[in-house]
Amino acid sequence: MANKNEREKCFSKYASQEEGAISLKAFFQYDFDSAAHLSKDIEDIKSSWLMIFNKYVTSNNIQNFSKAQPDWYELLRTRKKIVDYLTNNKSPTVTLCSDTEKWVIKGVPITEHLIGYRQESIDKASNDGKLASIHEELSLNCIFLIDSINCASNARLIYGFDEDVWNEMVEECDEQYHIKDLPMGTITCIHQFAKAARKDFTKCKPIIKQLPDDLFGYNERIECSLRSLIDTHSPDASEKAIKMESSFTLDAIDPVLLPFFKETDLITRKGTDGQVTGSKARRGKVGRFADLSMVFEFAGMPEQILVIVEIKAPSKVADGSRPDFIKMANEMKGSIDNFIEEGFDDDEIFATGILVEGFKCTVFVMDLKYQATYRLMPRCIFYLPQSRHNFNVLPEAYEAMVAVRQWMVSNARRCFAFYRQKPRKVTRKNYTVTSFGTPKNHEKESSSTA
Repeated sequence: MANKNEREKCFSKYASQEEGAISLKAFFQYDFDSAAHLSKDIEDIKSSWLMIFNKYVTSNNIQNFSKAQPDWYELLRTRKKIVDYLTNNKSPTVTLCSDTEKWVIKGVPITEHLIGYRQESIDKASNDGKLASIHEELSLNCIFLIDSINCASNARLIYGFDEDVWNEMVEECDEQYHIKDLPMGTITCIHQFAKAARKDFTKCKPIIKQLPDDLFGYNERIECSLRSLIDTHSPDASEKAIKMESSFTLDAIDPVLLPFFKETDLITRKGTDGQVTGSKARRGKVGRFADLSMVFEFAGMPEQILVIVEIKAPSKVADGSRPDFIKMANEMKGSIDNFIEEGFDDDEIFATGILVEGFKCTVFVMDLKYQATYRLMPRCIFYLPQSRHNFNVLPEAYEAMVAVRQWMVSNARRCFAFYRQKPRKVTRKNYTVTSFGTPKNHEKESSSTA
């Protein structure tokens, strides 16, 4: 077991070589493996390392330091027992077939490389009973984070790709799932609205009427959102919404998201009563429940999850943890598997997810164009306004939600068109991989506090 002196010695070694500002975040980036190893026997990781940091800064009279902290959740994962992942499922084997599409770029067999990384993660879990990163746990289900916006640790380095190959991988994903800018006239109007909210709230309503008309009607949804924000963020509005998930959803999330989640003839909105279809099919009983989902539903055709939203209030992620990241990714994979299993085998149909972590929202898409390669692609990060004083975050939020709705509507239409084909072709039956079951005590072990 590591002791306090070993931890202090390790931090001092980093600090003596640091040319910039000393911080815990930079320390863990400097030597994550050693820091993780030295954290195994600590009951309260965050407090212990902060104590070492503060002691070093004070005793050495350090002036150039930063309070930036690492992702404590990553450290918790180095301690999390996940043996049940493997013993319950006996590690679903992936055998690449000769007649399936694999991801290849510049002659580099991307799919084979990623499956190799998965096997390394399985071996690590089998031998050590623990995994150190989100990437490793995702890989058990053949989910791989193709991350061009750095929503997590550096995926390229973790997977071991050369920079030029990785850039090609990212570029391919960006081209297929691009988010367009809002028209300049719309952005200008939103900025005027934000300025009025800060300085003279009474001018907000008249400004909304100045939103220009647009061909596809998305400004009508923006107008609806802005009117809702006036009600929930008025000068005399309560700020208690950040305390509980239910009130946080009503006050912070619904005004921005729900106008873009209007139902259609093909799409139904479901709240916490909506089971994730892929999860239900795999478990053979009650499946996982998403906090919010948009579902393809029409005339007796099998229901399909198009958009999954997982929500955690600010108080649940204040320590830097990301408790719903893995859950949402697995739910999206379940949706992809369900598309194929129930006769919607069109590789242009994909799943969309929104991970809400306090006021920070990350939009993901997932597809399965290559065997055993579930590409989880963060498309953008946007923020929800905390009060009338930061409505300036809205243009990026609306750009993201316009894209989410466009993808959702397009996927619903593809589901409808493909399912009506007679006969329906099945081309990706060998592409899917059986998911691991939920490990026993998974939620209990994940909820340790740093």
